[in-house]
Amino acid sequence: CVSRNLGGPINALSRSSPRDSMGLRMACSLRCRSPMKPPSSFKRILVATDFSEASRGAVDTALTLASSLDARVTLMHAAWMPPRVNSYAEGLAWPIDAFDEVSRKELRKLLEVSKVQYPNVDEYFVVGEPSAAILDAVTDAGADLLVLGTHAREGLARAFIGSVAEKVLRQARVPVLIVSSKTPEHAKE
Repeated sequence: CVSRNLGGPINALSRSSPRDSMGLRMACSLRCRSPMKPPSSFKRILVATDFSEASRGAVDTALTLASSLDARVTLMHAAWMPPRVNSYAEGLAWPIDAFDEVSRKELRKLLEVSKVQYPNVDEYFVVGEPSAAILDAVTDAGADLLVLGTHAREGLARAFIGSVAEKVLRQARVPVLIVSSKTPEHAKE
């Protein structure tokens, strides 16, 4: 799917990646719910980040892809505090403002680092549940390609925690490029 749909840009991405080309092709997948646009028509790439290793791989992939397509990249982060689940937490004050400020600083730092690699980058910060916020950001940013990192959780961890990437993938109206944090040789661990 990846090499057939993205052809040249993914092949260029594979050559410039520190991973081997087979590893990259196996670690990325592209899914779309509508007819695929020619890769050269991708002009706005939204990449969602939670500042994890998986997200860093997605950011690197998006920047490399954007440089070969001459596209604009928007780095997006959704700050979210999960709702309280029980009454034991009622007396606790959630440091939401401090959490949001730390997230904003991390996004600004990522923006500065990313602009060194590729200058055509901006940022988008929002407070909200990640999967819904990402889907809204696609529209707000006018993105025609969404890039997400995934932690590739399996089994109970996936059942209990859920997968933001999976939720977004099911509902996105633009092509979604999923970049796994696991290399193929570690995917079964």
